Amino acid sequence: MLGKIIIFVIMAAILFSLFNALLHLIKGDSSNKKNVRALSWRIGLSTLLFVLLIALNYFGIVRFHTLPQIDNQQTTQQNK
Repeated sequence: MLGKIIIFVIMAAILFSLFNALLHLIKGDSSNKKNVRALSWRIGLSTLLFVLLIALNYFGIVRFHTLPQIDNQQTTQQNK
């Protein structure tokens, strides 16, 4: 449960950074430093989230969904 909370908090921070950059873009500030800084934070947080998801899956804290396995013998028998 803690892993899912951490993922949610990082995703919220990514969205906050994205909308912060959008706000600076709409306001039309003469300096692009705020916009670049907000987008840099978003890239860093997205990378952190990706690495964290891989690590949480590796340690078994969060499991990814998988596709169901199809047995080839059953499908060939159904086609006959």
